[in-house]
Amino acid sequence: MKTGKTNKAKQSGFVLPLIVIIGLIIGAGLMALMARSFGFLFGTIRHGQNQQAREAAESGMAVILKELNTNYPYLLINDCTIEDSGGAVFCSGWSADTAAGGTFEYITSVCPSTTTPPETIFSKMSANLPGGTSSYKLISYNFTGDQHQGGTATIRVEGKSLYSNNNVSTTNAEAVILQEVNVEPKSCEGAQGGYPGLLGETLDLGNQDVEGDINGNVVCTSCDPNQSQAALEDDISLKKNGVVEGELFGGQIALDDPPEFPGFPSDYETTYGVAPCENSSCDITTASTLTAGLNNGGRCIVDNIKNITHCKVDNILLSGSDVLTVDTSGTSDPAPSIRLYVNGDIQTGGNTGIEHSGDSVDLSIFGKPRSQSTTCSQSVLIGGTSQSLNSFIYMPDACAGINGGGSADPNILGSIWAREYGASSSNAGNMRVPDDMGSQVCIKFGINFCVGIREYAARGSNRWTLLTKP
Repeated sequence: MKTGKTNKAKQSGFVLPLIVIIGLIIGAGLMALMARSFGFLFGTIRHGQNQQAREAAESGMAVILKELNTNYPYLLINDCTIEDSGGAVFCSGWSADTAAGGTFEYITSVCPSTTTPPETIFSKMSANLPGGTSSYKLISYNFTGDQHQGGTATIRVEGKSLYSNNNVSTTNAEAVILQEVNVEPKSCEGAQGGYPGLLGETLDLGNQDVEGDINGNVVCTSCDPNQSQAALEDDISLKKNGVVEGELFGGQIALDDPPEFPGFPSDYETTYGVAPCENSSCDITTASTLTAGLNNGGRCIVDNIKNITHCKVDNILLSGSDVLTVDTSGTSDPAPSIRLYVNGDIQTGGNTGIEHSGDSVDLSIFGKPRSQSTTCSQSVLIGGTSQSLNSFIYMPDACAGINGGGSADPNILGSIWAREYGASSSNAGNMRVPDDMGSQVCIKFGINFCVGIREYAARGSNRWTLLTKP
């Protein structure tokens, strides 16, 4: 019998390549799995760093808003774009240090409780967060609105995830968030709105009184808003017998120029049968009467829709016993009112005066805009008379004052905004500001006259966006 033999060499030659191939497949799979694992680990690390950068930006946003609301509310209505300077942050809009390039000015009087200088905010606008592994920085703050109604602020804050090696920090990830918040005006605590019953760039009150618990506030626009009340009293020369029932404030208030006389229409003389006073003298030097709704002998034009009588006046210079009577009586809606546009001076005294029995805002007296001259271009001198000057007076280029005396109590009923106040020869005299004067002026003359001492607060959020850093 013949016995057959198996070719083991051939079988071994077939199995070895198969094992090698299987090994390569398994190795490739393991390498792919390892690569995926490392990719997942790297992605997780990057995600954590990005998340840390975002959280740092959010924390910075919270810190910045808290600082602004608590210590720097007056900066909420000022733009600021941070500039890098050797690692420190700075923006001209939030610095009053002109030597360092700051351009900040108080555009509204600051509440007495707000005494923090603006420059000190920069140390809070960028910082490392606890742990030292992340940081934030304000990039920009842009305000849109005005100091009367408030507005909105758009804030950009950058957050970084940091890695420290040998005390040298490098950035792992960055995130920028944008948030839009409402900036709302509010009255100073205890100031009842802070309406300036008496306002001037410089004031010399002496022993004069400003009465009115709500609106009897006095504003010196050239005075330091951060000084004490005692220092303010010195600045306005308030003596021991002088009384201000409201609050004293220093600092600028943004005011528009006074309204201008609308002008006589070309057919005025044909319509009324009398030449407008611009073709002759517009002085008032004798006893006379101005009545709402009439052209008053060529001096006035009437807005029948708003029931406003606009009157052009050069000077009001009364002597002897002459009295200018202003009649705004009537029950129409809106109530009749008269606006005097005075190009020159106003002077009363002795038995003279301006008699008006309506609401103070129904007789308004406007002067020239503030000039660049070093001296006043107009004067308002109210002497001791038997009539209170019952009016709202806005003459920003006038030197005004009360000469005191007389039987009128008060000498001025209403409010007066002038360039200088107290340019009189007497320390005696008083003015009384009605409790509703601020609201009436706002209603009568529009939003630009809704002025007062305010601070601001950032509230709510209109928009939140995670930005990609360029």
